[in-house]
Amino acid sequence: MPNATKTKTCSKCNEEHPLSKFERRLTLAQSKALLRNPNLTRRHVTISKLCRYCRQDMKSTKPLTAKQIRNKITSGDIPQLVGEQMIRDMREALPAKRAKAMKERWQKVKAQPMLQVKDSLSRQVATYARRFHSSTYLRGMTKQRNKWNYQEARRVKAELFRRLDAEGLAALEDINENTKLSTFFKPMPDSWAEI
Repeated sequence: MPNATKTKTCSKCNEEHPLSKFERRLTLAQSKALLRNPNLTRRHVTISKLCRYCRQDMKSTKPLTAKQIRNKITSGDIPQLVGEQMIRDMREALPAKRAKAMKERWQKVKAQPMLQVKDSLSRQVATYARRFHSSTYLRGMTKQRNKWNYQEARRVKAELFRRLDAEGLAALEDINENTKLSTFFKPMPDSWAEI
């Protein structure tokens, strides 16, 4: 009978259910352990002995909320003194948690302009690097000019990063995200032209 649905008997309730009611999707870590494959990227589905209705839900790894703690106190899973202490600890930790989140947020906002400047300078150095490395077949003055510009760009970037870290962006009015590195280059010495 090809159209007959396959059934299985649950080992706990002894009821017969379709096979789909016994399927259990493993977590990624469980799948890796079961199949002994650390590079696995998909979760594996197994056939369990217990049906979906008898199987216990997995316990959450998240900390309990105050409402969940009160429900566990009411049901008797947690002693009242322990539950009240857990709720008190949660309430005391809340302002520190909020303060930490706000501090991290404002540090990100404060650092944003400096990150934009550093990103702009890094992109300019990458441009000089591309010019230098693509000029390997060039000869003479153009090749030397590209090499000099690349070395100067790296030197200026390192110097500006050091100044930015030491003094901050507010102290350096001459530097912003539109600053060109070439304005800080030293002139190319004559000895380079002869190379």
